[in-house]
Amino acid sequence: MKTFTEKKIKEYVIKLRKIHAEIEKKQFYCNEHNFKMEEKALFYEAERVRKIIHETENFFDLGFVWDNSLNE
Repeated sequence: MKTFTEKKIKEYVIKLRKIHAEIEKKQFYCNEHNFKMEEKALFYEAERVRKIIHETENFFDLGFVWDNSLNE
């Protein structure tokens, strides 16, 4: 059985937050250019990633995970 450290799990959550940010950028672009169907699909994708982030933080009792690299 493979085990993961808290640091590794936090790195994973940060990676998911970066993915979420990229999806939101695409979503804003689609909204600005009136690509409504694509924007809605990206909205649901962002929601799924956000739920995974929250479930991971809650399950492993991490609290809110953030890193300075996310400020960009």
